[in-house]
Amino acid sequence: LLTTDSGDLYEVNRGTGAASLIGNMGIISASSSAFVPEGFRAPALNELYGPETFSAEDAPDYFTSNGNGIAPEDCPQRQFDTYFSTNPNLDAETSESLSLGVKWDFMENGSVDIAWWSVEVNDTIRQESTQSLMYAEAAGIPGSADSYVDRTGQVEVYSSYTNPGNLE
Repeated sequence: LLTTDSGDLYEVNRGTGAASLIGNMGIISASSSAFVPEGFRAPALNELYGPETFSAEDAPDYFTSNGNGIAPEDCPQRQFDTYFSTNPNLDAETSESLSLGVKWDFMENGSVDIAWWSVEVNDTIRQESTQSLMYAEAAGIPGSADSYVDRTGQVEVYSSYTNPGNLE
C-alpha cells in the first residue's frame, strides 16, 4: 500500500518485475531492471457519499467580461455561490506503468542510474474548482451534467466528483 501526501491510498495489486546483473568486473558492475506494475485507488467515502456543501468561491468571470469587452487581464474577481456534491457512481482509478532502468556502479562511491517511466492512470477522480469551470466556460468547453456554471439567474457554480478521463 502507498499513501500520498494528500492522503490518497493506492494499492499496487499486481506487478511483474525483473532485475539482472549484467556483469561484474571488480570495481565496475552493471545491472538492469524492468517492472510492469498495476495500481488501483477506490473512491473515498467522502467522494461517494455526503451532503451537498456550499462555499462562496472567488474567481474571475471571463465569460461575462469578454461579453462586456473587458480584456482578460482586466477581469475582476468576484464571489460565486458554489455547490459541491459527491457522486455514488464513481469508478475506481486504475493505473498501469512501465519502468526500465540500467545502473552502473564504478569505484567505491560512484554510480550512474538511467531510468525511463511510463504511467497511465484511467478513470481519474476529480472535482472541478470554480475557477477551472469558469476557464472552461470562457474557452467554450461545455460543462457536464453535474459540473457546470448556471447563468439562468444569479450566477451559480455546481461541481461534483467525476471520472473525467485518463492521464498519460
